[in-house]
Amino acid sequence: MVLSSMQVSSTQICGVVGYGMSLLACAVAWIQYNKSGRRESWLTAVAIAQLLLLLDMIFNWRWMLHEFWMRRAQSEGVYQLRRSPQLIALLVLAAAVIGVVIWVSKRFRGMPAAAMATVGTLLSVGLWCAETLSYHYLDAVFHAMLGGVMAIGLLWLGLGLFTSFGLLKDSRRF
Repeated sequence: MVLSSMQVSSTQICGVVGYGMSLLACAVAWIQYNKSGRRESWLTAVAIAQLLLLLDMIFNWRWMLHEFWMRRAQSEGVYQLRRSPQLIALLVLAAAVIGVVIWVSKRFRGMPAAAMATVGTLLSVGLWCAETLSYHYLDAVFHAMLGGVMAIGLLWLGLGLFTSFGLLKDSRRF
């Protein structure tokens, strides 16, 4: 079996389950919207993001990207100077996520469940970016073990459930 040579952790399983459920919820919502004759562009964006997050959980693209940039910084001799730029990037990322969450909340004012699904997806993407930046002190929090699972795995699972709940609740309007 091909998968037997790969090491799969309980943390990775949490991510696959969380984003797999949210992708399934996207499919259910898509069917409900199509039955009603509605096309929702936000749902397409959420579905694409959830698919990419699920694929990342399976193939660990975030770590491949992190490794690429780490090796590049090492070859340029600037790896040891990474902490300040990482912190600045995290602060810019946090400000951008907060700004977009506020915009989404206003944009979907009359559709709280759609806002919930979109915000869950935005938080997942922000979490992906933060993990890819791999700031040491934040990694210590993300990688803390909680009952045999890293905290990041529980965040992935929670955000997947949060997004799924919003998608399914919103699709029930039709």
